Amino acid sequence: MRKHLHGFLLLLFCLPGAWQQGQAQHMATKPDPSPILQAIMHQYQAVGLAVAVVKDGNIIYNQSFGWKDADKRLPLSNDDVFRIASISKSFSATAIMQLVEAGKLTLDDDVSELIGFTVRNPRYPDAVITLRMLLSHTSSLNDSQTYHSLDVVNPAANPDWQKCYSRYRPGERYRYCNLNYNMVGTIIERVSGERFDRYIKRHILDPLGLYGGYCIDSLDARRFANIYRYNAKEGRFSHSEAAYARQSDELERYVMGYSAPIFSPTGGMKISARDLARYMIMHMNLGHVGQTEIMTRASSEAMQRPVAADIPYGYAIRTTDELIKGKTLKGHTGSAHGLYSTMFFDPEENFGIVAMTNGCRHETINGFDALLWSTVNCLYTHFIGENNDLADQVVVRRTSYGIPHIKADNLRAAGYAMGFVQLEDYGRRVVNGLVRARGEWGRYHQAKAEEQDGQIDRDAANKLKYSRAATTYHRLGADTRDVLEGFAAGVNRYIELHPDEFPSWVKPDFTGYDVHALGIGSYSESTVKAFIRAHRRKQDTANIHSGAGEHSVWANLAVVAPDPHPDEGSNTWAFAPSRTTGGNAILMRNPHLSWDAGYYEAHVEVPGKLNFYGDFRIGGPLGIICGFNADLGWSTTNNAPDTDEIYAVHVDPEDPNRYLLDGESHILEEKSVAVTVKSGTALDTATRKFHYTSFGPVIYRDDKHIYVMKAAGDGEYRTGEQFLRLMLARNLEEWKEAMRIHSKTTSNFTYADRDGNIFYVWNAMVPALPLPSGGDTTAVLVTASNQVWNALIPWDDLPQLHNPETGYLHNENDPFHFTNLEEPFDAADFPEHFPEPRLRLRSQRGVQLVMGNDKRSLEDIIVQKHDARLLLADRVTTDLIAAVRRTKPKGDIAKAIKLIAKWDHTANHDSRGGVLFETWWDRYVTLVNGGKQVASTPASAGYPAPADSLFSTPWSPENPITTPYGLASPQKAAEAFEWAVEQCKTRYGAWNLPWGDVYRARIGDNEIPISGAPGELGCFRVLWFRPHETDKTKREVRGGDGWVLAVEFGETPRAMSVLAYGQSNKSGSPHASDQLELFARGELKPVAFTEAEIQAQLLRTYRPGKDFL
Repeated sequence: MRKHLHGFLLLLFCLPGAWQQGQAQHMATKPDPSPILQAIMHQYQAVGLAVAVVKDGNIIYNQSFGWKDADKRLPLSNDDVFRIASISKSFSATAIMQLVEAGKLTLDDDVSELIGFTVRNPRYPDAVITLRMLLSHTSSLNDSQTYHSLDVVNPAANPDWQKCYSRYRPGERYRYCNLNYNMVGTIIERVSGERFDRYIKRHILDPLGLYGGYCIDSLDARRFANIYRYNAKEGRFSHSEAAYARQSDELERYVMGYSAPIFSPTGGMKISARDLARYMIMHMNLGHVGQTEIMTRASSEAMQRPVAADIPYGYAIRTTDELIKGKTLKGHTGSAHGLYSTMFFDPEENFGIVAMTNGCRHETINGFDALLWSTVNCLYTHFIGENNDLADQVVVRRTSYGIPHIKADNLRAAGYAMGFVQLEDYGRRVVNGLVRARGEWGRYHQAKAEEQDGQIDRDAANKLKYSRAATTYHRLGADTRDVLEGFAAGVNRYIELHPDEFPSWVKPDFTGYDVHALGIGSYSESTVKAFIRAHRRKQDTANIHSGAGEHSVWANLAVVAPDPHPDEGSNTWAFAPSRTTGGNAILMRNPHLSWDAGYYEAHVEVPGKLNFYGDFRIGGPLGIICGFNADLGWSTTNNAPDTDEIYAVHVDPEDPNRYLLDGESHILEEKSVAVTVKSGTALDTATRKFHYTSFGPVIYRDDKHIYVMKAAGDGEYRTGEQFLRLMLARNLEEWKEAMRIHSKTTSNFTYADRDGNIFYVWNAMVPALPLPSGGDTTAVLVTASNQVWNALIPWDDLPQLHNPETGYLHNENDPFHFTNLEEPFDAADFPEHFPEPRLRLRSQRGVQLVMGNDKRSLEDIIVQKHDARLLLADRVTTDLIAAVRRTKPKGDIAKAIKLIAKWDHTANHDSRGGVLFETWWDRYVTLVNGGKQVASTPASAGYPAPADSLFSTPWSPENPITTPYGLASPQKAAEAFEWAVEQCKTRYGAWNLPWGDVYRARIGDNEIPISGAPGELGCFRVLWFRPHETDKTKREVRGGDGWVLAVEFGETPRAMSVLAYGQSNKSGSPHASDQLELFARGELKPVAFTEAEIQAQLLRTYRPGKDFL
């Protein structure tokens, strides 16, 4: 009876492994790899996993995870045995080498004479097929007639025996063939006079003290790990009962010297991971373990030596450098009945790893099963990789304002220092991010009752991302992994030294995998939210949670995700040498995100490899990074490409868990994730189920359709690697090559360099759509897989501009079309789902500031960057004044309109008129749109109101920097102004206050009047505000302008910067708000980039985790 299994991985993340004694001492100094291994298992839906790690002749780690029997929910233990498949061949080869040593045969003997019937390739009848050829898979035999009996190759038993031979001469080529080793097993039996299975037991297993064997009937069936085969089409596992089929009937008919294939010498060994590791130690020791010699050193070396330069196989041991990057390993893999196994060791470094699974969703990496490839690399990283004291390899110099300058011997040490200094400055914030990335937030934090479901959803989703991180980690380059692992080590070291700063549950056990998980790409929550809202309106559904089973975890998370502030974004400028007084390119970077967005200013140097200064993100070493090295620099600004598509497929009317595509019914793949939830002093377990089609996750379901998100960046794991490559680039072509990794889903990139180049690219992972886009609100119905996008528009085909003649580039988050006004992009040159032209007032002000033929110094550009003019006021105040005066105003209204007439149209802190103007404009827009939600358009310049009801002349691409202007509704403008005067008195106590009396920059007790305004007012210096924490008549900065970096690329870069909220959020830190006054004055501090500059600003020098130098 064949049993099909669904959902038996439900509790995978919570299942304890079976520990072996003797590991505790080793593990005390190592983070536990179990969470990572379980995440890898979850990614590939593994039933069970058994692993063992050997170092210097000892098993230093042995653990088992998952199920031995998935039907009965019996956990796998370290004592359980697996049918290890083709690794079995090495036992047969070892036996042959013993017989050679005993003088009973030679490797060059004719197989025909050894096996008792003619073994000749009929195309080359005179070519002797030797035992050596069987062992090395160069015999020209193949498995076309199967390999389970010698009858297939015996001319007396099979009329088609000739098909067992390939068309090339024996000894000429390598072709893997299981029949070779079943013949080897028979030869062992004929030469030794012992039944094959008994020979292996007596001469190999027993001397080594190993439990296992080839004869199923002689083993304890209670120790067998059931094997399960995965059916990808059906999305389920079937128990492979044939893997351990009893052999009693065959043994009764057994013919010595002919029937050995029933034991499968080619793949029938049954043994535990632990005992297989002990067997591997014998090969690592070149034939012996302690005083027990299984074969001579010469025989062992012969087994491990490739038979030819172009054939990596020896005698049942292959050589590969594709399993662990930079390592040449020897060993073997196995696969049969759904099992996958691997046994490889490094003779030079004297380590080895065994891993086997009794069932998984099979994929390959470099020719290896992806689950086992990821597992082996995880174990290598944890137990074998670099372990030197990183603190001895790096120095941190803190300069003015607490800026860390990291000088390291290598990238791992640089990452270590970055982790350490971030915890010095931000402590818990860094740790919290790593805990969330593991999907363990709810394990340590009890949510309010109304928030618990959302917390479980988020943890479950993060566990899925963590699985992706675990299985992609070793696809990263060695440099990237060094940085990630170093960062984790720095975090751990700080926690070890400062446990009092953290809750008791925080342990120094973070890994590079945890850091990597922070950067795994996902779907767009804003797209899903927009679709759900639109779908809800269409269905007239009051609540997304109505209708059991309709919404997915992804939809739940998207619906509750906060909407981004409309001013979140950035400004950037680049000037060519022709536009600067020093004849050098200049780059200005000015993001304006929330003041808790986590910019972190730092300088990292690895002599001869890396010298980079810029903004990192708190929580990791390789987030979204911008800045400069000695040769070049770049800035990012947000853009809004269409990077995903929501598709609808028909539900199979016969089964709601299946969908119709390409005329066939397909099952939805289900992934169940268990998360641990804190409940008082106890821990509970909660589960979430995620469903997937062949092209993406399900976000919503109804009776007729299944809605699927296909997102370009979902699962993308190389973003950190790309940013590291950008940091290492030395010129524009190297930088572009790094950009072609194309792992950053969105963002404009603006570039400048020492060679005088300036460059812009509207970077995005944009799908090449076979059908018109449905946008964010409509699903595209598909019935065939070729209607679903499956490729991205190449990076080189994205909008790009290099060295425009007028010498400037700008971007303030509007589309690419007017990046340089004199060289605009034509929208007709790009696909329909690219954004349409738009230039809002902030962008127009940016153009006004950079246009012209005048030359500017770095200092000039910094002054211009702090421009607080409100371009909206330039466009509408004339009509506003006229509209109000037509009403013959009196009293405060008359005085107020006179103030507006005299006002300088700025949001400078001492300017009077801006507070009243902003209050009026908000009211005017509300009156024009009737208090309803109205979508903004390019014509409305981004305001949520009908363009022709708002402006007398809406925006047009034909006049991109002179429109919109005028008021379309003078009566509503006058009405709104009268309301605004009274509202200002109510809110702020007066209508004629200076801007800075209301709008404040505040960090702790440090509070300062501030210049700057929301971008919707056409202000280039963007700031947005929230109600003041203690004074209801004031407002305080919530976000916007905060991090500014300007750099001139001369022979040596010269740069200025300011970070409004400082280098630390720790109370008591001298650097928590020490840049706030500088920021408020519109000033920047000099950047220390050269050694002389660092020494001039030096505050202290130390090795992180050790004493000050």
